[in-house]
Amino acid sequence: MRIKTITEVKPRRVYAVTTTTGTFVADGMAHHNCVACNLYQKGKPDVFAVNLIQEKVDIVTLQQSRYQILKVDSIWYQEQIEKYTNLIANRL
Repeated sequence: MRIKTITEVKPRRVYAVTTTTGTFVADGMAHHNCVACNLYQKGKPDVFAVNLIQEKVDIVTLQQSRYQILKVDSIWYQEQIEKYTNLIANRL
C-alpha cells in the first residue's frame, strides 16, 4: 500500500491502542508503532514476524496487499465505525 495523497484535517480525538504482543491488527493491516523499535532497531522484523504469527495474520495476503491503493471516503469511514462498534459490543 502506498500513500497517494495527504489531506490536512481538523484536530480530533486520537486513541492510543496497545496489545499484549505490541502489534495491532485491523482488517489485515498490522501496526507496530514503537518509536524505539522503529527508529533505533529498524522495526525489529524478527520480533514483528513472531507477533504477526501469534495474531494469526495471513502474512502472504498481507504482503500481496502491499501495493494496493485504497480510496476511502466518509461513507467508508462510517461503515468502519459501525463495524468496529458492533465488534466491541459483541465482545462485552
